[in-house]
Parts: sequence; structure tokens; C-alpha cells
Amino acid sequence: MGVNCERISYPKSSIGIVNNSNHDVHFYFALGGNNGIMYPDTVLSASLDPPFPVAKAGEIGFRDFGFSEEEIFKGIPSDTLSIYIFHPDTLAKYNWEKVVEEYMILNRYDVSFGDLKRLTWQVYYPPNNRMEDIKIYPEQK
Repeated sequence: MGVNCERISYPKSSIGIVNNSNHDVHFYFALGGNNGIMYPDTVLSASLDPPFPVAKAGEIGFRDFGFSEEEIFKGIPSDTLSIYIFHPDTLAKYNWEKVVEEYMILNRYDVSFGDLKRLTWQVYYPPNNRMEDIKIYPEQK
């Protein structure tokens, strides 16, 4: 299995999640907004509303923001965007309050505009060697 690393042709205003795992993943981009969160706050909000968009196993999921990649970062005060990755079984089995309380994420990527540009606006789950300079929680060994 594996997803081609070349940038897939989709709207310029999107960020892709390349899912190289054997299960689907849900993802959330912390851009603030109503009841949202924004770096440096990395605590999940009790008012977020899953389910989140899905990247199917072996495929790329993306979110189209409807404005340019540069504009995505204009509203972020710290040039860092947090991307949260969740296992669908976790979101199906536990209520959101428990997910928040126990921080039940697969990974959180804290990426800058430069990071995303270098990665051609795609991040990878699980993280691969292209993401070695990205801040990832929990830390990768």
C-alpha cells in the first residue's frame, strides 16, 4: 500500500492528509472560528463537533478552505497551524467529552506555512521521513 507522493491536482486552497495507514482517519484543522481552537492553544475544545472529514485508508483526504494558502495563515497569529488526526474507532466508541478529557488523538502536527509549502501542502499519516522537521505530538521516536 502507499499513496503517490506527488501533489494531486485539487484546489489551491486545500491541505491534504495522505493516509498511508490501513485504516481511515478523521482530521481537524485548528483555525479558530466559532468554538474552535488555535495554536498555541492545543487543548481540544468541548464544543467542537465531530465527525470530522475523513482520509480513507490508502487515499488522500483534503479540506478546501475556499481561499488561498497564504490567506489560510493570515488569520493565524503565530504562523503555526495545528492539525489533529483521530482514529474513527475512537470517535465511534467514546463520547467527545472523554476524547477531550483524555486527549485521544493519534497525532497532532504543528506546522508552519513554510513546512506546508515544503511538503507541497500535504501531511502524512503515519508521519514519514518527509515530516522529520515537523513538531509532532506525541513525539515520534
